[in-house]
Amino acid sequence: MLDKSPNSKSVNVPNDLAAHWMPFTANRAFKKNPRLLAGAKDMHYFTVDGRKIIDGASGMWCTNAGHGRTEISAAIAKQAEALDYAPPFQFGIPQAFELASRIAELALLMPEKQLPDTSKMLLCPMPGVVTSISVKAGDQVEAGQALATVEAMKMENVLRAERKATVLRIATEAGASLAVDELIMEFE
Repeated sequence: MLDKSPNSKSVNVPNDLAAHWMPFTANRAFKKNPRLLAGAKDMHYFTVDGRKIIDGASGMWCTNAGHGRTEISAAIAKQAEALDYAPPFQFGIPQAFELASRIAELALLMPEKQLPDTSKMLLCPMPGVVTSISVKAGDQVEAGQALATVEAMKMENVLRAERKATVLRIATEAGASLAVDELIMEFE
């Protein structure tokens, strides 16, 4: 993943990193061993010491067209020369309306997803561990009755029946780790 390419241009590396706090970063660890970037082109970043690193996350999903694309830079520069900022309220720019119209046209081409009927299912509402199941197959349950408990984010969440029903089958057991929307039980 790393390429020890020679550095094509020198970059001034700051000798004091204390004043800048970085979000979502272990700042103390980072500042002991900083990973500083000097530039980017296409799908790679370049470090201050000249190494080439693949941008596997596309700049956190913001640069999926790649870095340093001449045609994109030219379009940005052209727009900045004409109008670099317009307030988003009480004023508008034609390009925003053109884009909104194009998005609306494209939205009509999207296939409509048919959602499954989950009205007779109890699904796990969040990732978690089933700590208990309070009913068994064949049980009649009333609206508001506790059916199962899922521990998630250090909290116990009691899952209750939405309406009167009969339990058809239990699809999991206490101790199971479930994902969002994973089936816990079905009703007749």
